[in-house]
Amino acid sequence: MPNHWYIARGGVREGPIAEDILLGWAADGSLRPHDLVWREGLEAWARADAVPGLLVPPSLPATVDESSTPGPPPPAGRTSPRSGMLYVFLALNILTCLVPTVWLLAVDSLDAFPDLSGFTWARLLLGRFAIALLVGPATAVLTWREATRVGHRSRRPRFAATVKVALAVEMFVLAFLALQYVAQNREAIGLAFGREHLQGGQVRVLGDGEEIELIGPMQTDISNQMRALLASHANVQTLRLTSVGGRLREASRIARIIKELNLLTYCSDYCASSCAAAFVAGSEKVLKNGAQLGFHGATLRGADPLYEKAATKDYLRMLADAGASEDFLHEVQETPPEKMWYPSNERLLSEGLVDRITDGHDFAPATFEPDADELDGDEDLDTTGDD
Repeated sequence: MPNHWYIARGGVREGPIAEDILLGWAADGSLRPHDLVWREGLEAWARADAVPGLLVPPSLPATVDESSTPGPPPPAGRTSPRSGMLYVFLALNILTCLVPTVWLLAVDSLDAFPDLSGFTWARLLLGRFAIALLVGPATAVLTWREATRVGHRSRRPRFAATVKVALAVEMFVLAFLALQYVAQNREAIGLAFGREHLQGGQVRVLGDGEEIELIGPMQTDISNQMRALLASHANVQTLRLTSVGGRLREASRIARIIKELNLLTYCSDYCASSCAAAFVAGSEKVLKNGAQLGFHGATLRGADPLYEKAATKDYLRMLADAGASEDFLHEVQETPPEKMWYPSNERLLSEGLVDRITDGHDFAPATFEPDADELDGDEDLDTTGDD
């Protein structure tokens, strides 16, 4: 490559460098007189100011300290050492922006980290986004600066320019996603900071201590309350559920407790939405005559459609695990979130979602009388998820 140069300064060799680029460096002062240069046709490395026509006029004698002369130039196909750092920064940028999102998609299920509370899970989701939002731009700046340097010093300026365009697009997309995330996940952000708008759910012991009752919405961490109560009442055999629904993650955790302890589930008044998903996990599922189980399509108020789709999948899976048929699941999914479908006792029995109907005399007396308005299914609750 007679028209390509190599330079050595500060103990670092660079090249090959096109002659017009090197002349540009000479004109703007980037190439210093004492920098060593070499190209095919020269017998040895020489100071830049000793090469005719490179620095005009020559200002110093052509003397080179033999002890500081670098070894032979690298093969013509080798790129500048600085381009290696560009690959490092580029890989780091991709990891910080892409991997957290891909990881979240892989574990975005109620079965992921089931022992984490709803608050901790919300913090985990927010932390994933914060990593991409804060660390991503920082690595993008480092990558941009390195791409700029490589573009000036390398024979691959188009690659460096392409990297910079990709970084600009990435930052635009990241800013858009940040605004979208805040708009669609205000409630999840609130949960990450310990704020829960669902309130009033309670768990308490009934009768002779063989039955516990969950009444009210399934707010975040009510499953922990239930587990603590069960730990201190080893004789509990029945869980009575009276709820319009709540967090599906809590319902899933309650369903796990029911299966672990082989609890019978009993509904004496109504159990709707995510409450019904927990009810059908019972070793025996008992419904009082006149009580209602309610179902509808999954909803996560103000949530990302991706999370809502995942919640729908988990909700239907919990029903399918209890024996619900494809036709039943289709009817559930087709019921709008703002409505509630109450199947007949005969349908529930045929689907295996209820094992028997009772008059209630074989259970502890009810301690909670529901408000009639709570039975219409129009409660504005996030009935199936932590969003």
